[in-house]
Amino acid sequence: MNDRSFLRLGAAAAVVGALLALAGNLLHPRFGDIADVDLYRKIAGSDRWLTSDLLLIAALVLSTAGLVAIVWPRSARTPSRPRTGADRPIVLDQPDESVAAAKVGETVQAAI
Repeated sequence: MNDRSFLRLGAAAAVVGALLALAGNLLHPRFGDIADVDLYRKIAGSDRWLTSDLLLIAALVLSTAGLVAIVWPRSARTPSRPRTGADRPIVLDQPDESVAAAKVGETVQAAI
């Protein structure tokens, strides 16, 4: 699997994880500041607890896997696969602001 498809898979997992987290949070039973014991018993007996909690667990797993997949190709560079374009670090020969601006400009142009 190449880097591009790995990034796409990670992005899809992160988006699906975020949508599952939204759905799980919307389904999760809520209660307010009312001191009503019968209301709390009704909420505790709700069938939505299991569904919403499983959705939140799946969202956590998918979001974490997605973020790892997004970061992994950038951190797995080896000398045989050198950095190019925007990944390349800016190395300054002289600590002069004009030289630094020129180096940043060159890096931006190389990335475009």
